[in-house]
Amino acid sequence: MTTSTIATKKATTAVNYDEKTTALIVSTMQGVKNHADQVAAIIGLMLSTGKNKRSLTAKISNLSRDVSNGITFYGVEKNTTKTGGKVQSKSAKIGIIANLMGCEQSEIESLEKGTKIALDLVIAALSPKLSDES
Repeated sequence: MTTSTIATKKATTAVNYDEKTTALIVSTMQGVKNHADQVAAIIGLMLSTGKNKRSLTAKISNLSRDVSNGITFYGVEKNTTKTGGKVQSKSAKIGIIANLMGCEQSEIESLEKGTKIALDLVIAALSPKLSDES
């Protein structure tokens, strides 16, 4: 085969979503106003189309890129702690402690063996001392 014949051949791909299914997704998702509604709509679409959550989420994400559809994709919810705060790694907490103490993070890296609650207590204990000194 020459390179010209290879370049002219097109690969055929299977269509995962026909026009009817795509229209159903668009009509369902146009009424979605927040993340909770989106989750409920995706569950409904899973039942009616037989597609899995990951596939539907990807399709909705792609459809939302076309502004004319009127679809907003809310993505996934951000992880939060039990108290509703943002999730921080132990390493990040140790970096905060190092800044509060005025030392290098490598000098106190053994603190990673402690719990996050203990690290939060250390941060809380060091924070008022800094405000008292100034």
